[in-house]
Amino acid sequence: MLPDNKQLGVLDTVLVNCSSVVYPELKVGAEQFLGDLSVSNTSHWKPFDDQKAVVASIVSVLKPGMANTPSIAKDNWISEQTVNDIAEVALLKQFIENLLELPGLVT
Repeated sequence: MLPDNKQLGVLDTVLVNCSSVVYPELKVGAEQFLGDLSVSNTSHWKPFDDQKAVVASIVSVLKPGMANTPSIAKDNWISEQTVNDIAEVALLKQFIENLLELPGLVT
């Protein structure tokens, strides 16, 4: 279903796209760090683990020592900017509003 009911993905797929808009410097740094790891450190990864690692790396800078969820809830991952700039986020927002019969979520 995620990111757009057309492509394979997970929530982290959407969040990595959001980080391109709201945390571009952190995304570049996280991808560089993860890209520099040896295969012995990443060979066990399953599909989408690379995206999960990017998100976790960014979160570790935004909220050191915390799980991803508080950062997703309190930081700008899903925000007016990402809703306006990323079509899949706008569609996800619309899906949730329709599912929950909400007139419009506050971002």
